[in-house]
Amino acid sequence: MVATTGWNAINSISGAAVLNALSDGRCPTWAGVIIICTVVWIFCVLGISWIHKIDTFIWIPPLIVWCVTAGTGASHFSSTEPKEFKTSQDRAAAILSFMAIIFSFSVSWVNCAADYNVRMPINTSRTRIFGATYIGIFIPSVLIQTLGAALYSGTIQHPEWKAAYTSAGVGGLLKMALEPAGGFGKFLMVLAALSSIPVRSSLLSPLILSHERR
Repeated sequence: MVATTGWNAINSISGAAVLNALSDGRCPTWAGVIIICTVVWIFCVLGISWIHKIDTFIWIPPLIVWCVTAGTGASHFSSTEPKEFKTSQDRAAAILSFMAIIFSFSVSWVNCAADYNVRMPINTSRTRIFGATYIGIFIPSVLIQTLGAALYSGTIQHPEWKAAYTSAGVGGLLKMALEPAGGFGKFLMVLAALSSIPVRSSLLSPLILSHERR
């Protein structure tokens, strides 16, 4: 519950940051959080069956967003080491911190795994369930976390990226990366912001399922 609540908050704030950057600050972060939480509540009211159906296809728009972002922002990505890494100890600390973030995000899905598999036939192979769950978490986590690190690398040599990150966080970086795409880039930012909605609904699935079983 603690892990689920924490990541629900992070997902909501991340989506709200994208809305804030897209609106050039006209949509405050707190307002974005309210918008996202309201839509999540509507999803949850529909029940776990609808959430499962939505999750079958909802991964497609975010995949398009991240692929386009990687393409349009690649020219600004940098392999230069941040100035903060003055010693090997600083570098090791940053690597371990990044690994901890990835692990903490992935392990928070443990309490949801049983609810995703609850509708599988009872004779389904355990190996198959483990493999599908592991691959389903591993591949998206690696791709998204790597892209996030790449986006932040744009702040090392580009002051405008640094300013965007300072003012709007991850939303500012996404806006800078998608800027070459023009209006289509803004549309993709809307999809990116809304992508936090099914994630939050999925994280709340244990609560929804337990309520439906009563």
